[in-house]
Amino acid sequence: MNVVQLKNISKSFNQSLFKRKEILTEINLNIQKGEFVVLKGANGSGKTTLLNLILGLLAPTQGEVKLFGENPKSFHSKTRLGVVLQKVSLPKHLTVKELVNLLRSYYSNPLSTEEILNTVNLKSKEDNWASKLSGGEEQRLFFALALAG
Repeated sequence: MNVVQLKNISKSFNQSLFKRKEILTEINLNIQKGEFVVLKGANGSGKTTLLNLILGLLAPTQGEVKLFGENPKSFHSKTRLGVVLQKVSLPKHLTVKELVNLLRSYYSNPLSTEEILNTVNLKSKEDNWASKLSGGEEQRLFFALALAG
């Protein structure tokens, strides 16, 4: 089974009342379990739009998106995927450990908090406010949250 399957995906947005801008045109892509894929392109070339389609955050103008063989908006597909988004804000009044535990609570079989924090080298910061981490620590926390499920 494909982890990601895109069939003839196109996406356009309204620029004005009478003008549409085509961002993606007839994209076909299959990603198998274990494959490593890099999306490379100039600013504005549609990389983020493509990821948002795969994650079910946007609907395609045309074509079909499948995530783990299902609609990317389905509960089952969402609980099988961890993502670090481009722009994320952290809550001000949760510690690193509390935030990891919150994300873990969304999954039926999550990794342990200790395993997650050790993997991203944040165990020593578990009682710190998540919003007060350094830039690099913050990125590691985002990765930890993606690993939670």
